[in-house]
Amino acid sequence: MPMRRLTLPWFSCLYIIISLAFFNSCQYQPASAERTEVPIFIPPARGESTPSPAYTPSLVENLPSKTETVSTPSPEPEEIKNCELTTDPDYGFSADAPIQVGSNQLSDGPERELIYLLTLRGPNGEEVFYTRQTPQFNQAGTIVDPYLVEYEGIKEPVTLYFDLYNYAPLLVPLGFTCEAPFPIRPPQE
Repeated sequence: MPMRRLTLPWFSCLYIIISLAFFNSCQYQPASAERTEVPIFIPPARGESTPSPAYTPSLVENLPSKTETVSTPSPEPEEIKNCELTTDPDYGFSADAPIQVGSNQLSDGPERELIYLLTLRGPNGEEVFYTRQTPQFNQAGTIVDPYLVEYEGIKEPVTLYFDLYNYAPLLVPLGFTCEAPFPIRPPQE
């Protein structure tokens, strides 16, 4: 049986050449040794003293003679509100009482869920670890995203449910705290 010679169409060859050229141009190329600068610390020679600042009476005389009390700024009420503990024992733990992080744009819903989880902490400030589970429907017919959540010291992981279609003021589920106020803004109308 005669052997056939395999030929590629010219556009396939051109594609391969362009791909290789692009790949080679994107590779990391270190700077040349001529342009490399290494900072060197040269300590002062022995016997040299550093000059001390000169005494200026005008500066000393202008300093205040008494100390004034300064009030420390208190957190804004909205910041406290955004890290408020829920009183509902089902909040977040039930598909029918999910944490509502939704916005007008469905595309940023998963990001809002992750921001919430990254801010959430265990009861003593422990970092939480989470794994997204298969989405499911709740009794209202809304799709909710369950996340398996655990932290160091927890006996068994718990499941928190998120609704990325609706928004409600964010609360902390029972048994958790938060690192800071949740940086998730309500959706704009």
